[in-house]
Amino acid sequence: MYKIGFSTGDINEETTISHWLKSYSKLHLPAIELGFTRAERLFKSKFEPGDTKILQKFGHISLHAPVKYDDEFVRYPSKKSDEFEKKLINTLQESRAQYILFHPDLVDNFDYLDNLYGDKLVFENMDNRKPFGKIVSELEMVFEKLPNAKWVCDINHIFTNDKSMKSAKQWHEQLGNKLVYYHISAFGGFHSLFIDNTDEINILNGLLDKSKPMIHEGLDSVSSLNKLTQEIKLINQYLDNGYPKKAGL
Repeated sequence: MYKIGFSTGDINEETTISHWLKSYSKLHLPAIELGFTRAERLFKSKFEPGDTKILQKFGHISLHAPVKYDDEFVRYPSKKSDEFEKKLINTLQESRAQYILFHPDLVDNFDYLDNLYGDKLVFENMDNRKPFGKIVSELEMVFEKLPNAKWVCDINHIFTNDKSMKSAKQWHEQLGNKLVYYHISAFGGFHSLFIDNTDEINILNGLLDKSKPMIHEGLDSVSSLNKLTQEIKLINQYLDNGYPKKAGL
């Protein structure tokens, strides 16, 4: 069985981090990522009694560090990152996440992150809009500076740079020894579900090590939770058998 899990999405008064955890645990998912891509989600996040027990059910737990705060990109380090640094560290410890993920294009001082997070530190390859981290040699530079850091392969991001997905082979040949898990999702303009974008199912061809956990980033709203079973079924079907040239359900 493939280790497919999902990232948590928006957090508000009605949809708390506990709500996401309970919803995912009912599906018996083997992996989860706490998606704090917006710092506001981190500030609104508070674990309730029993959440730690729920988290222990997931074999893989990762935490996505903030990318934006007040609709502006966060630099590391900066005054903005200082505002949530303590909360981020506490959440990492409370959740017992194995990894904390950063976007390499937002880092001005890699040693700063290394000193804070050590061997939990991971970086992902970036999409075609970013100035850094979208080609293999750039991430190799990061890992030369931080030999203990690991790699998250975002196959959606590879797709934005190479629709054929052929370059996934080069990424794995050069960084495969650093790979700890995948980010998966259809593109659909950003991050989407494959059941809504079956013509992009070839993105899954970038999964060259199917033994690794796969975190799906295509679900941002809890209103789409009813699609999860169908989405997982589609992914499993494709990974097992592939599709003819024209993908379909």
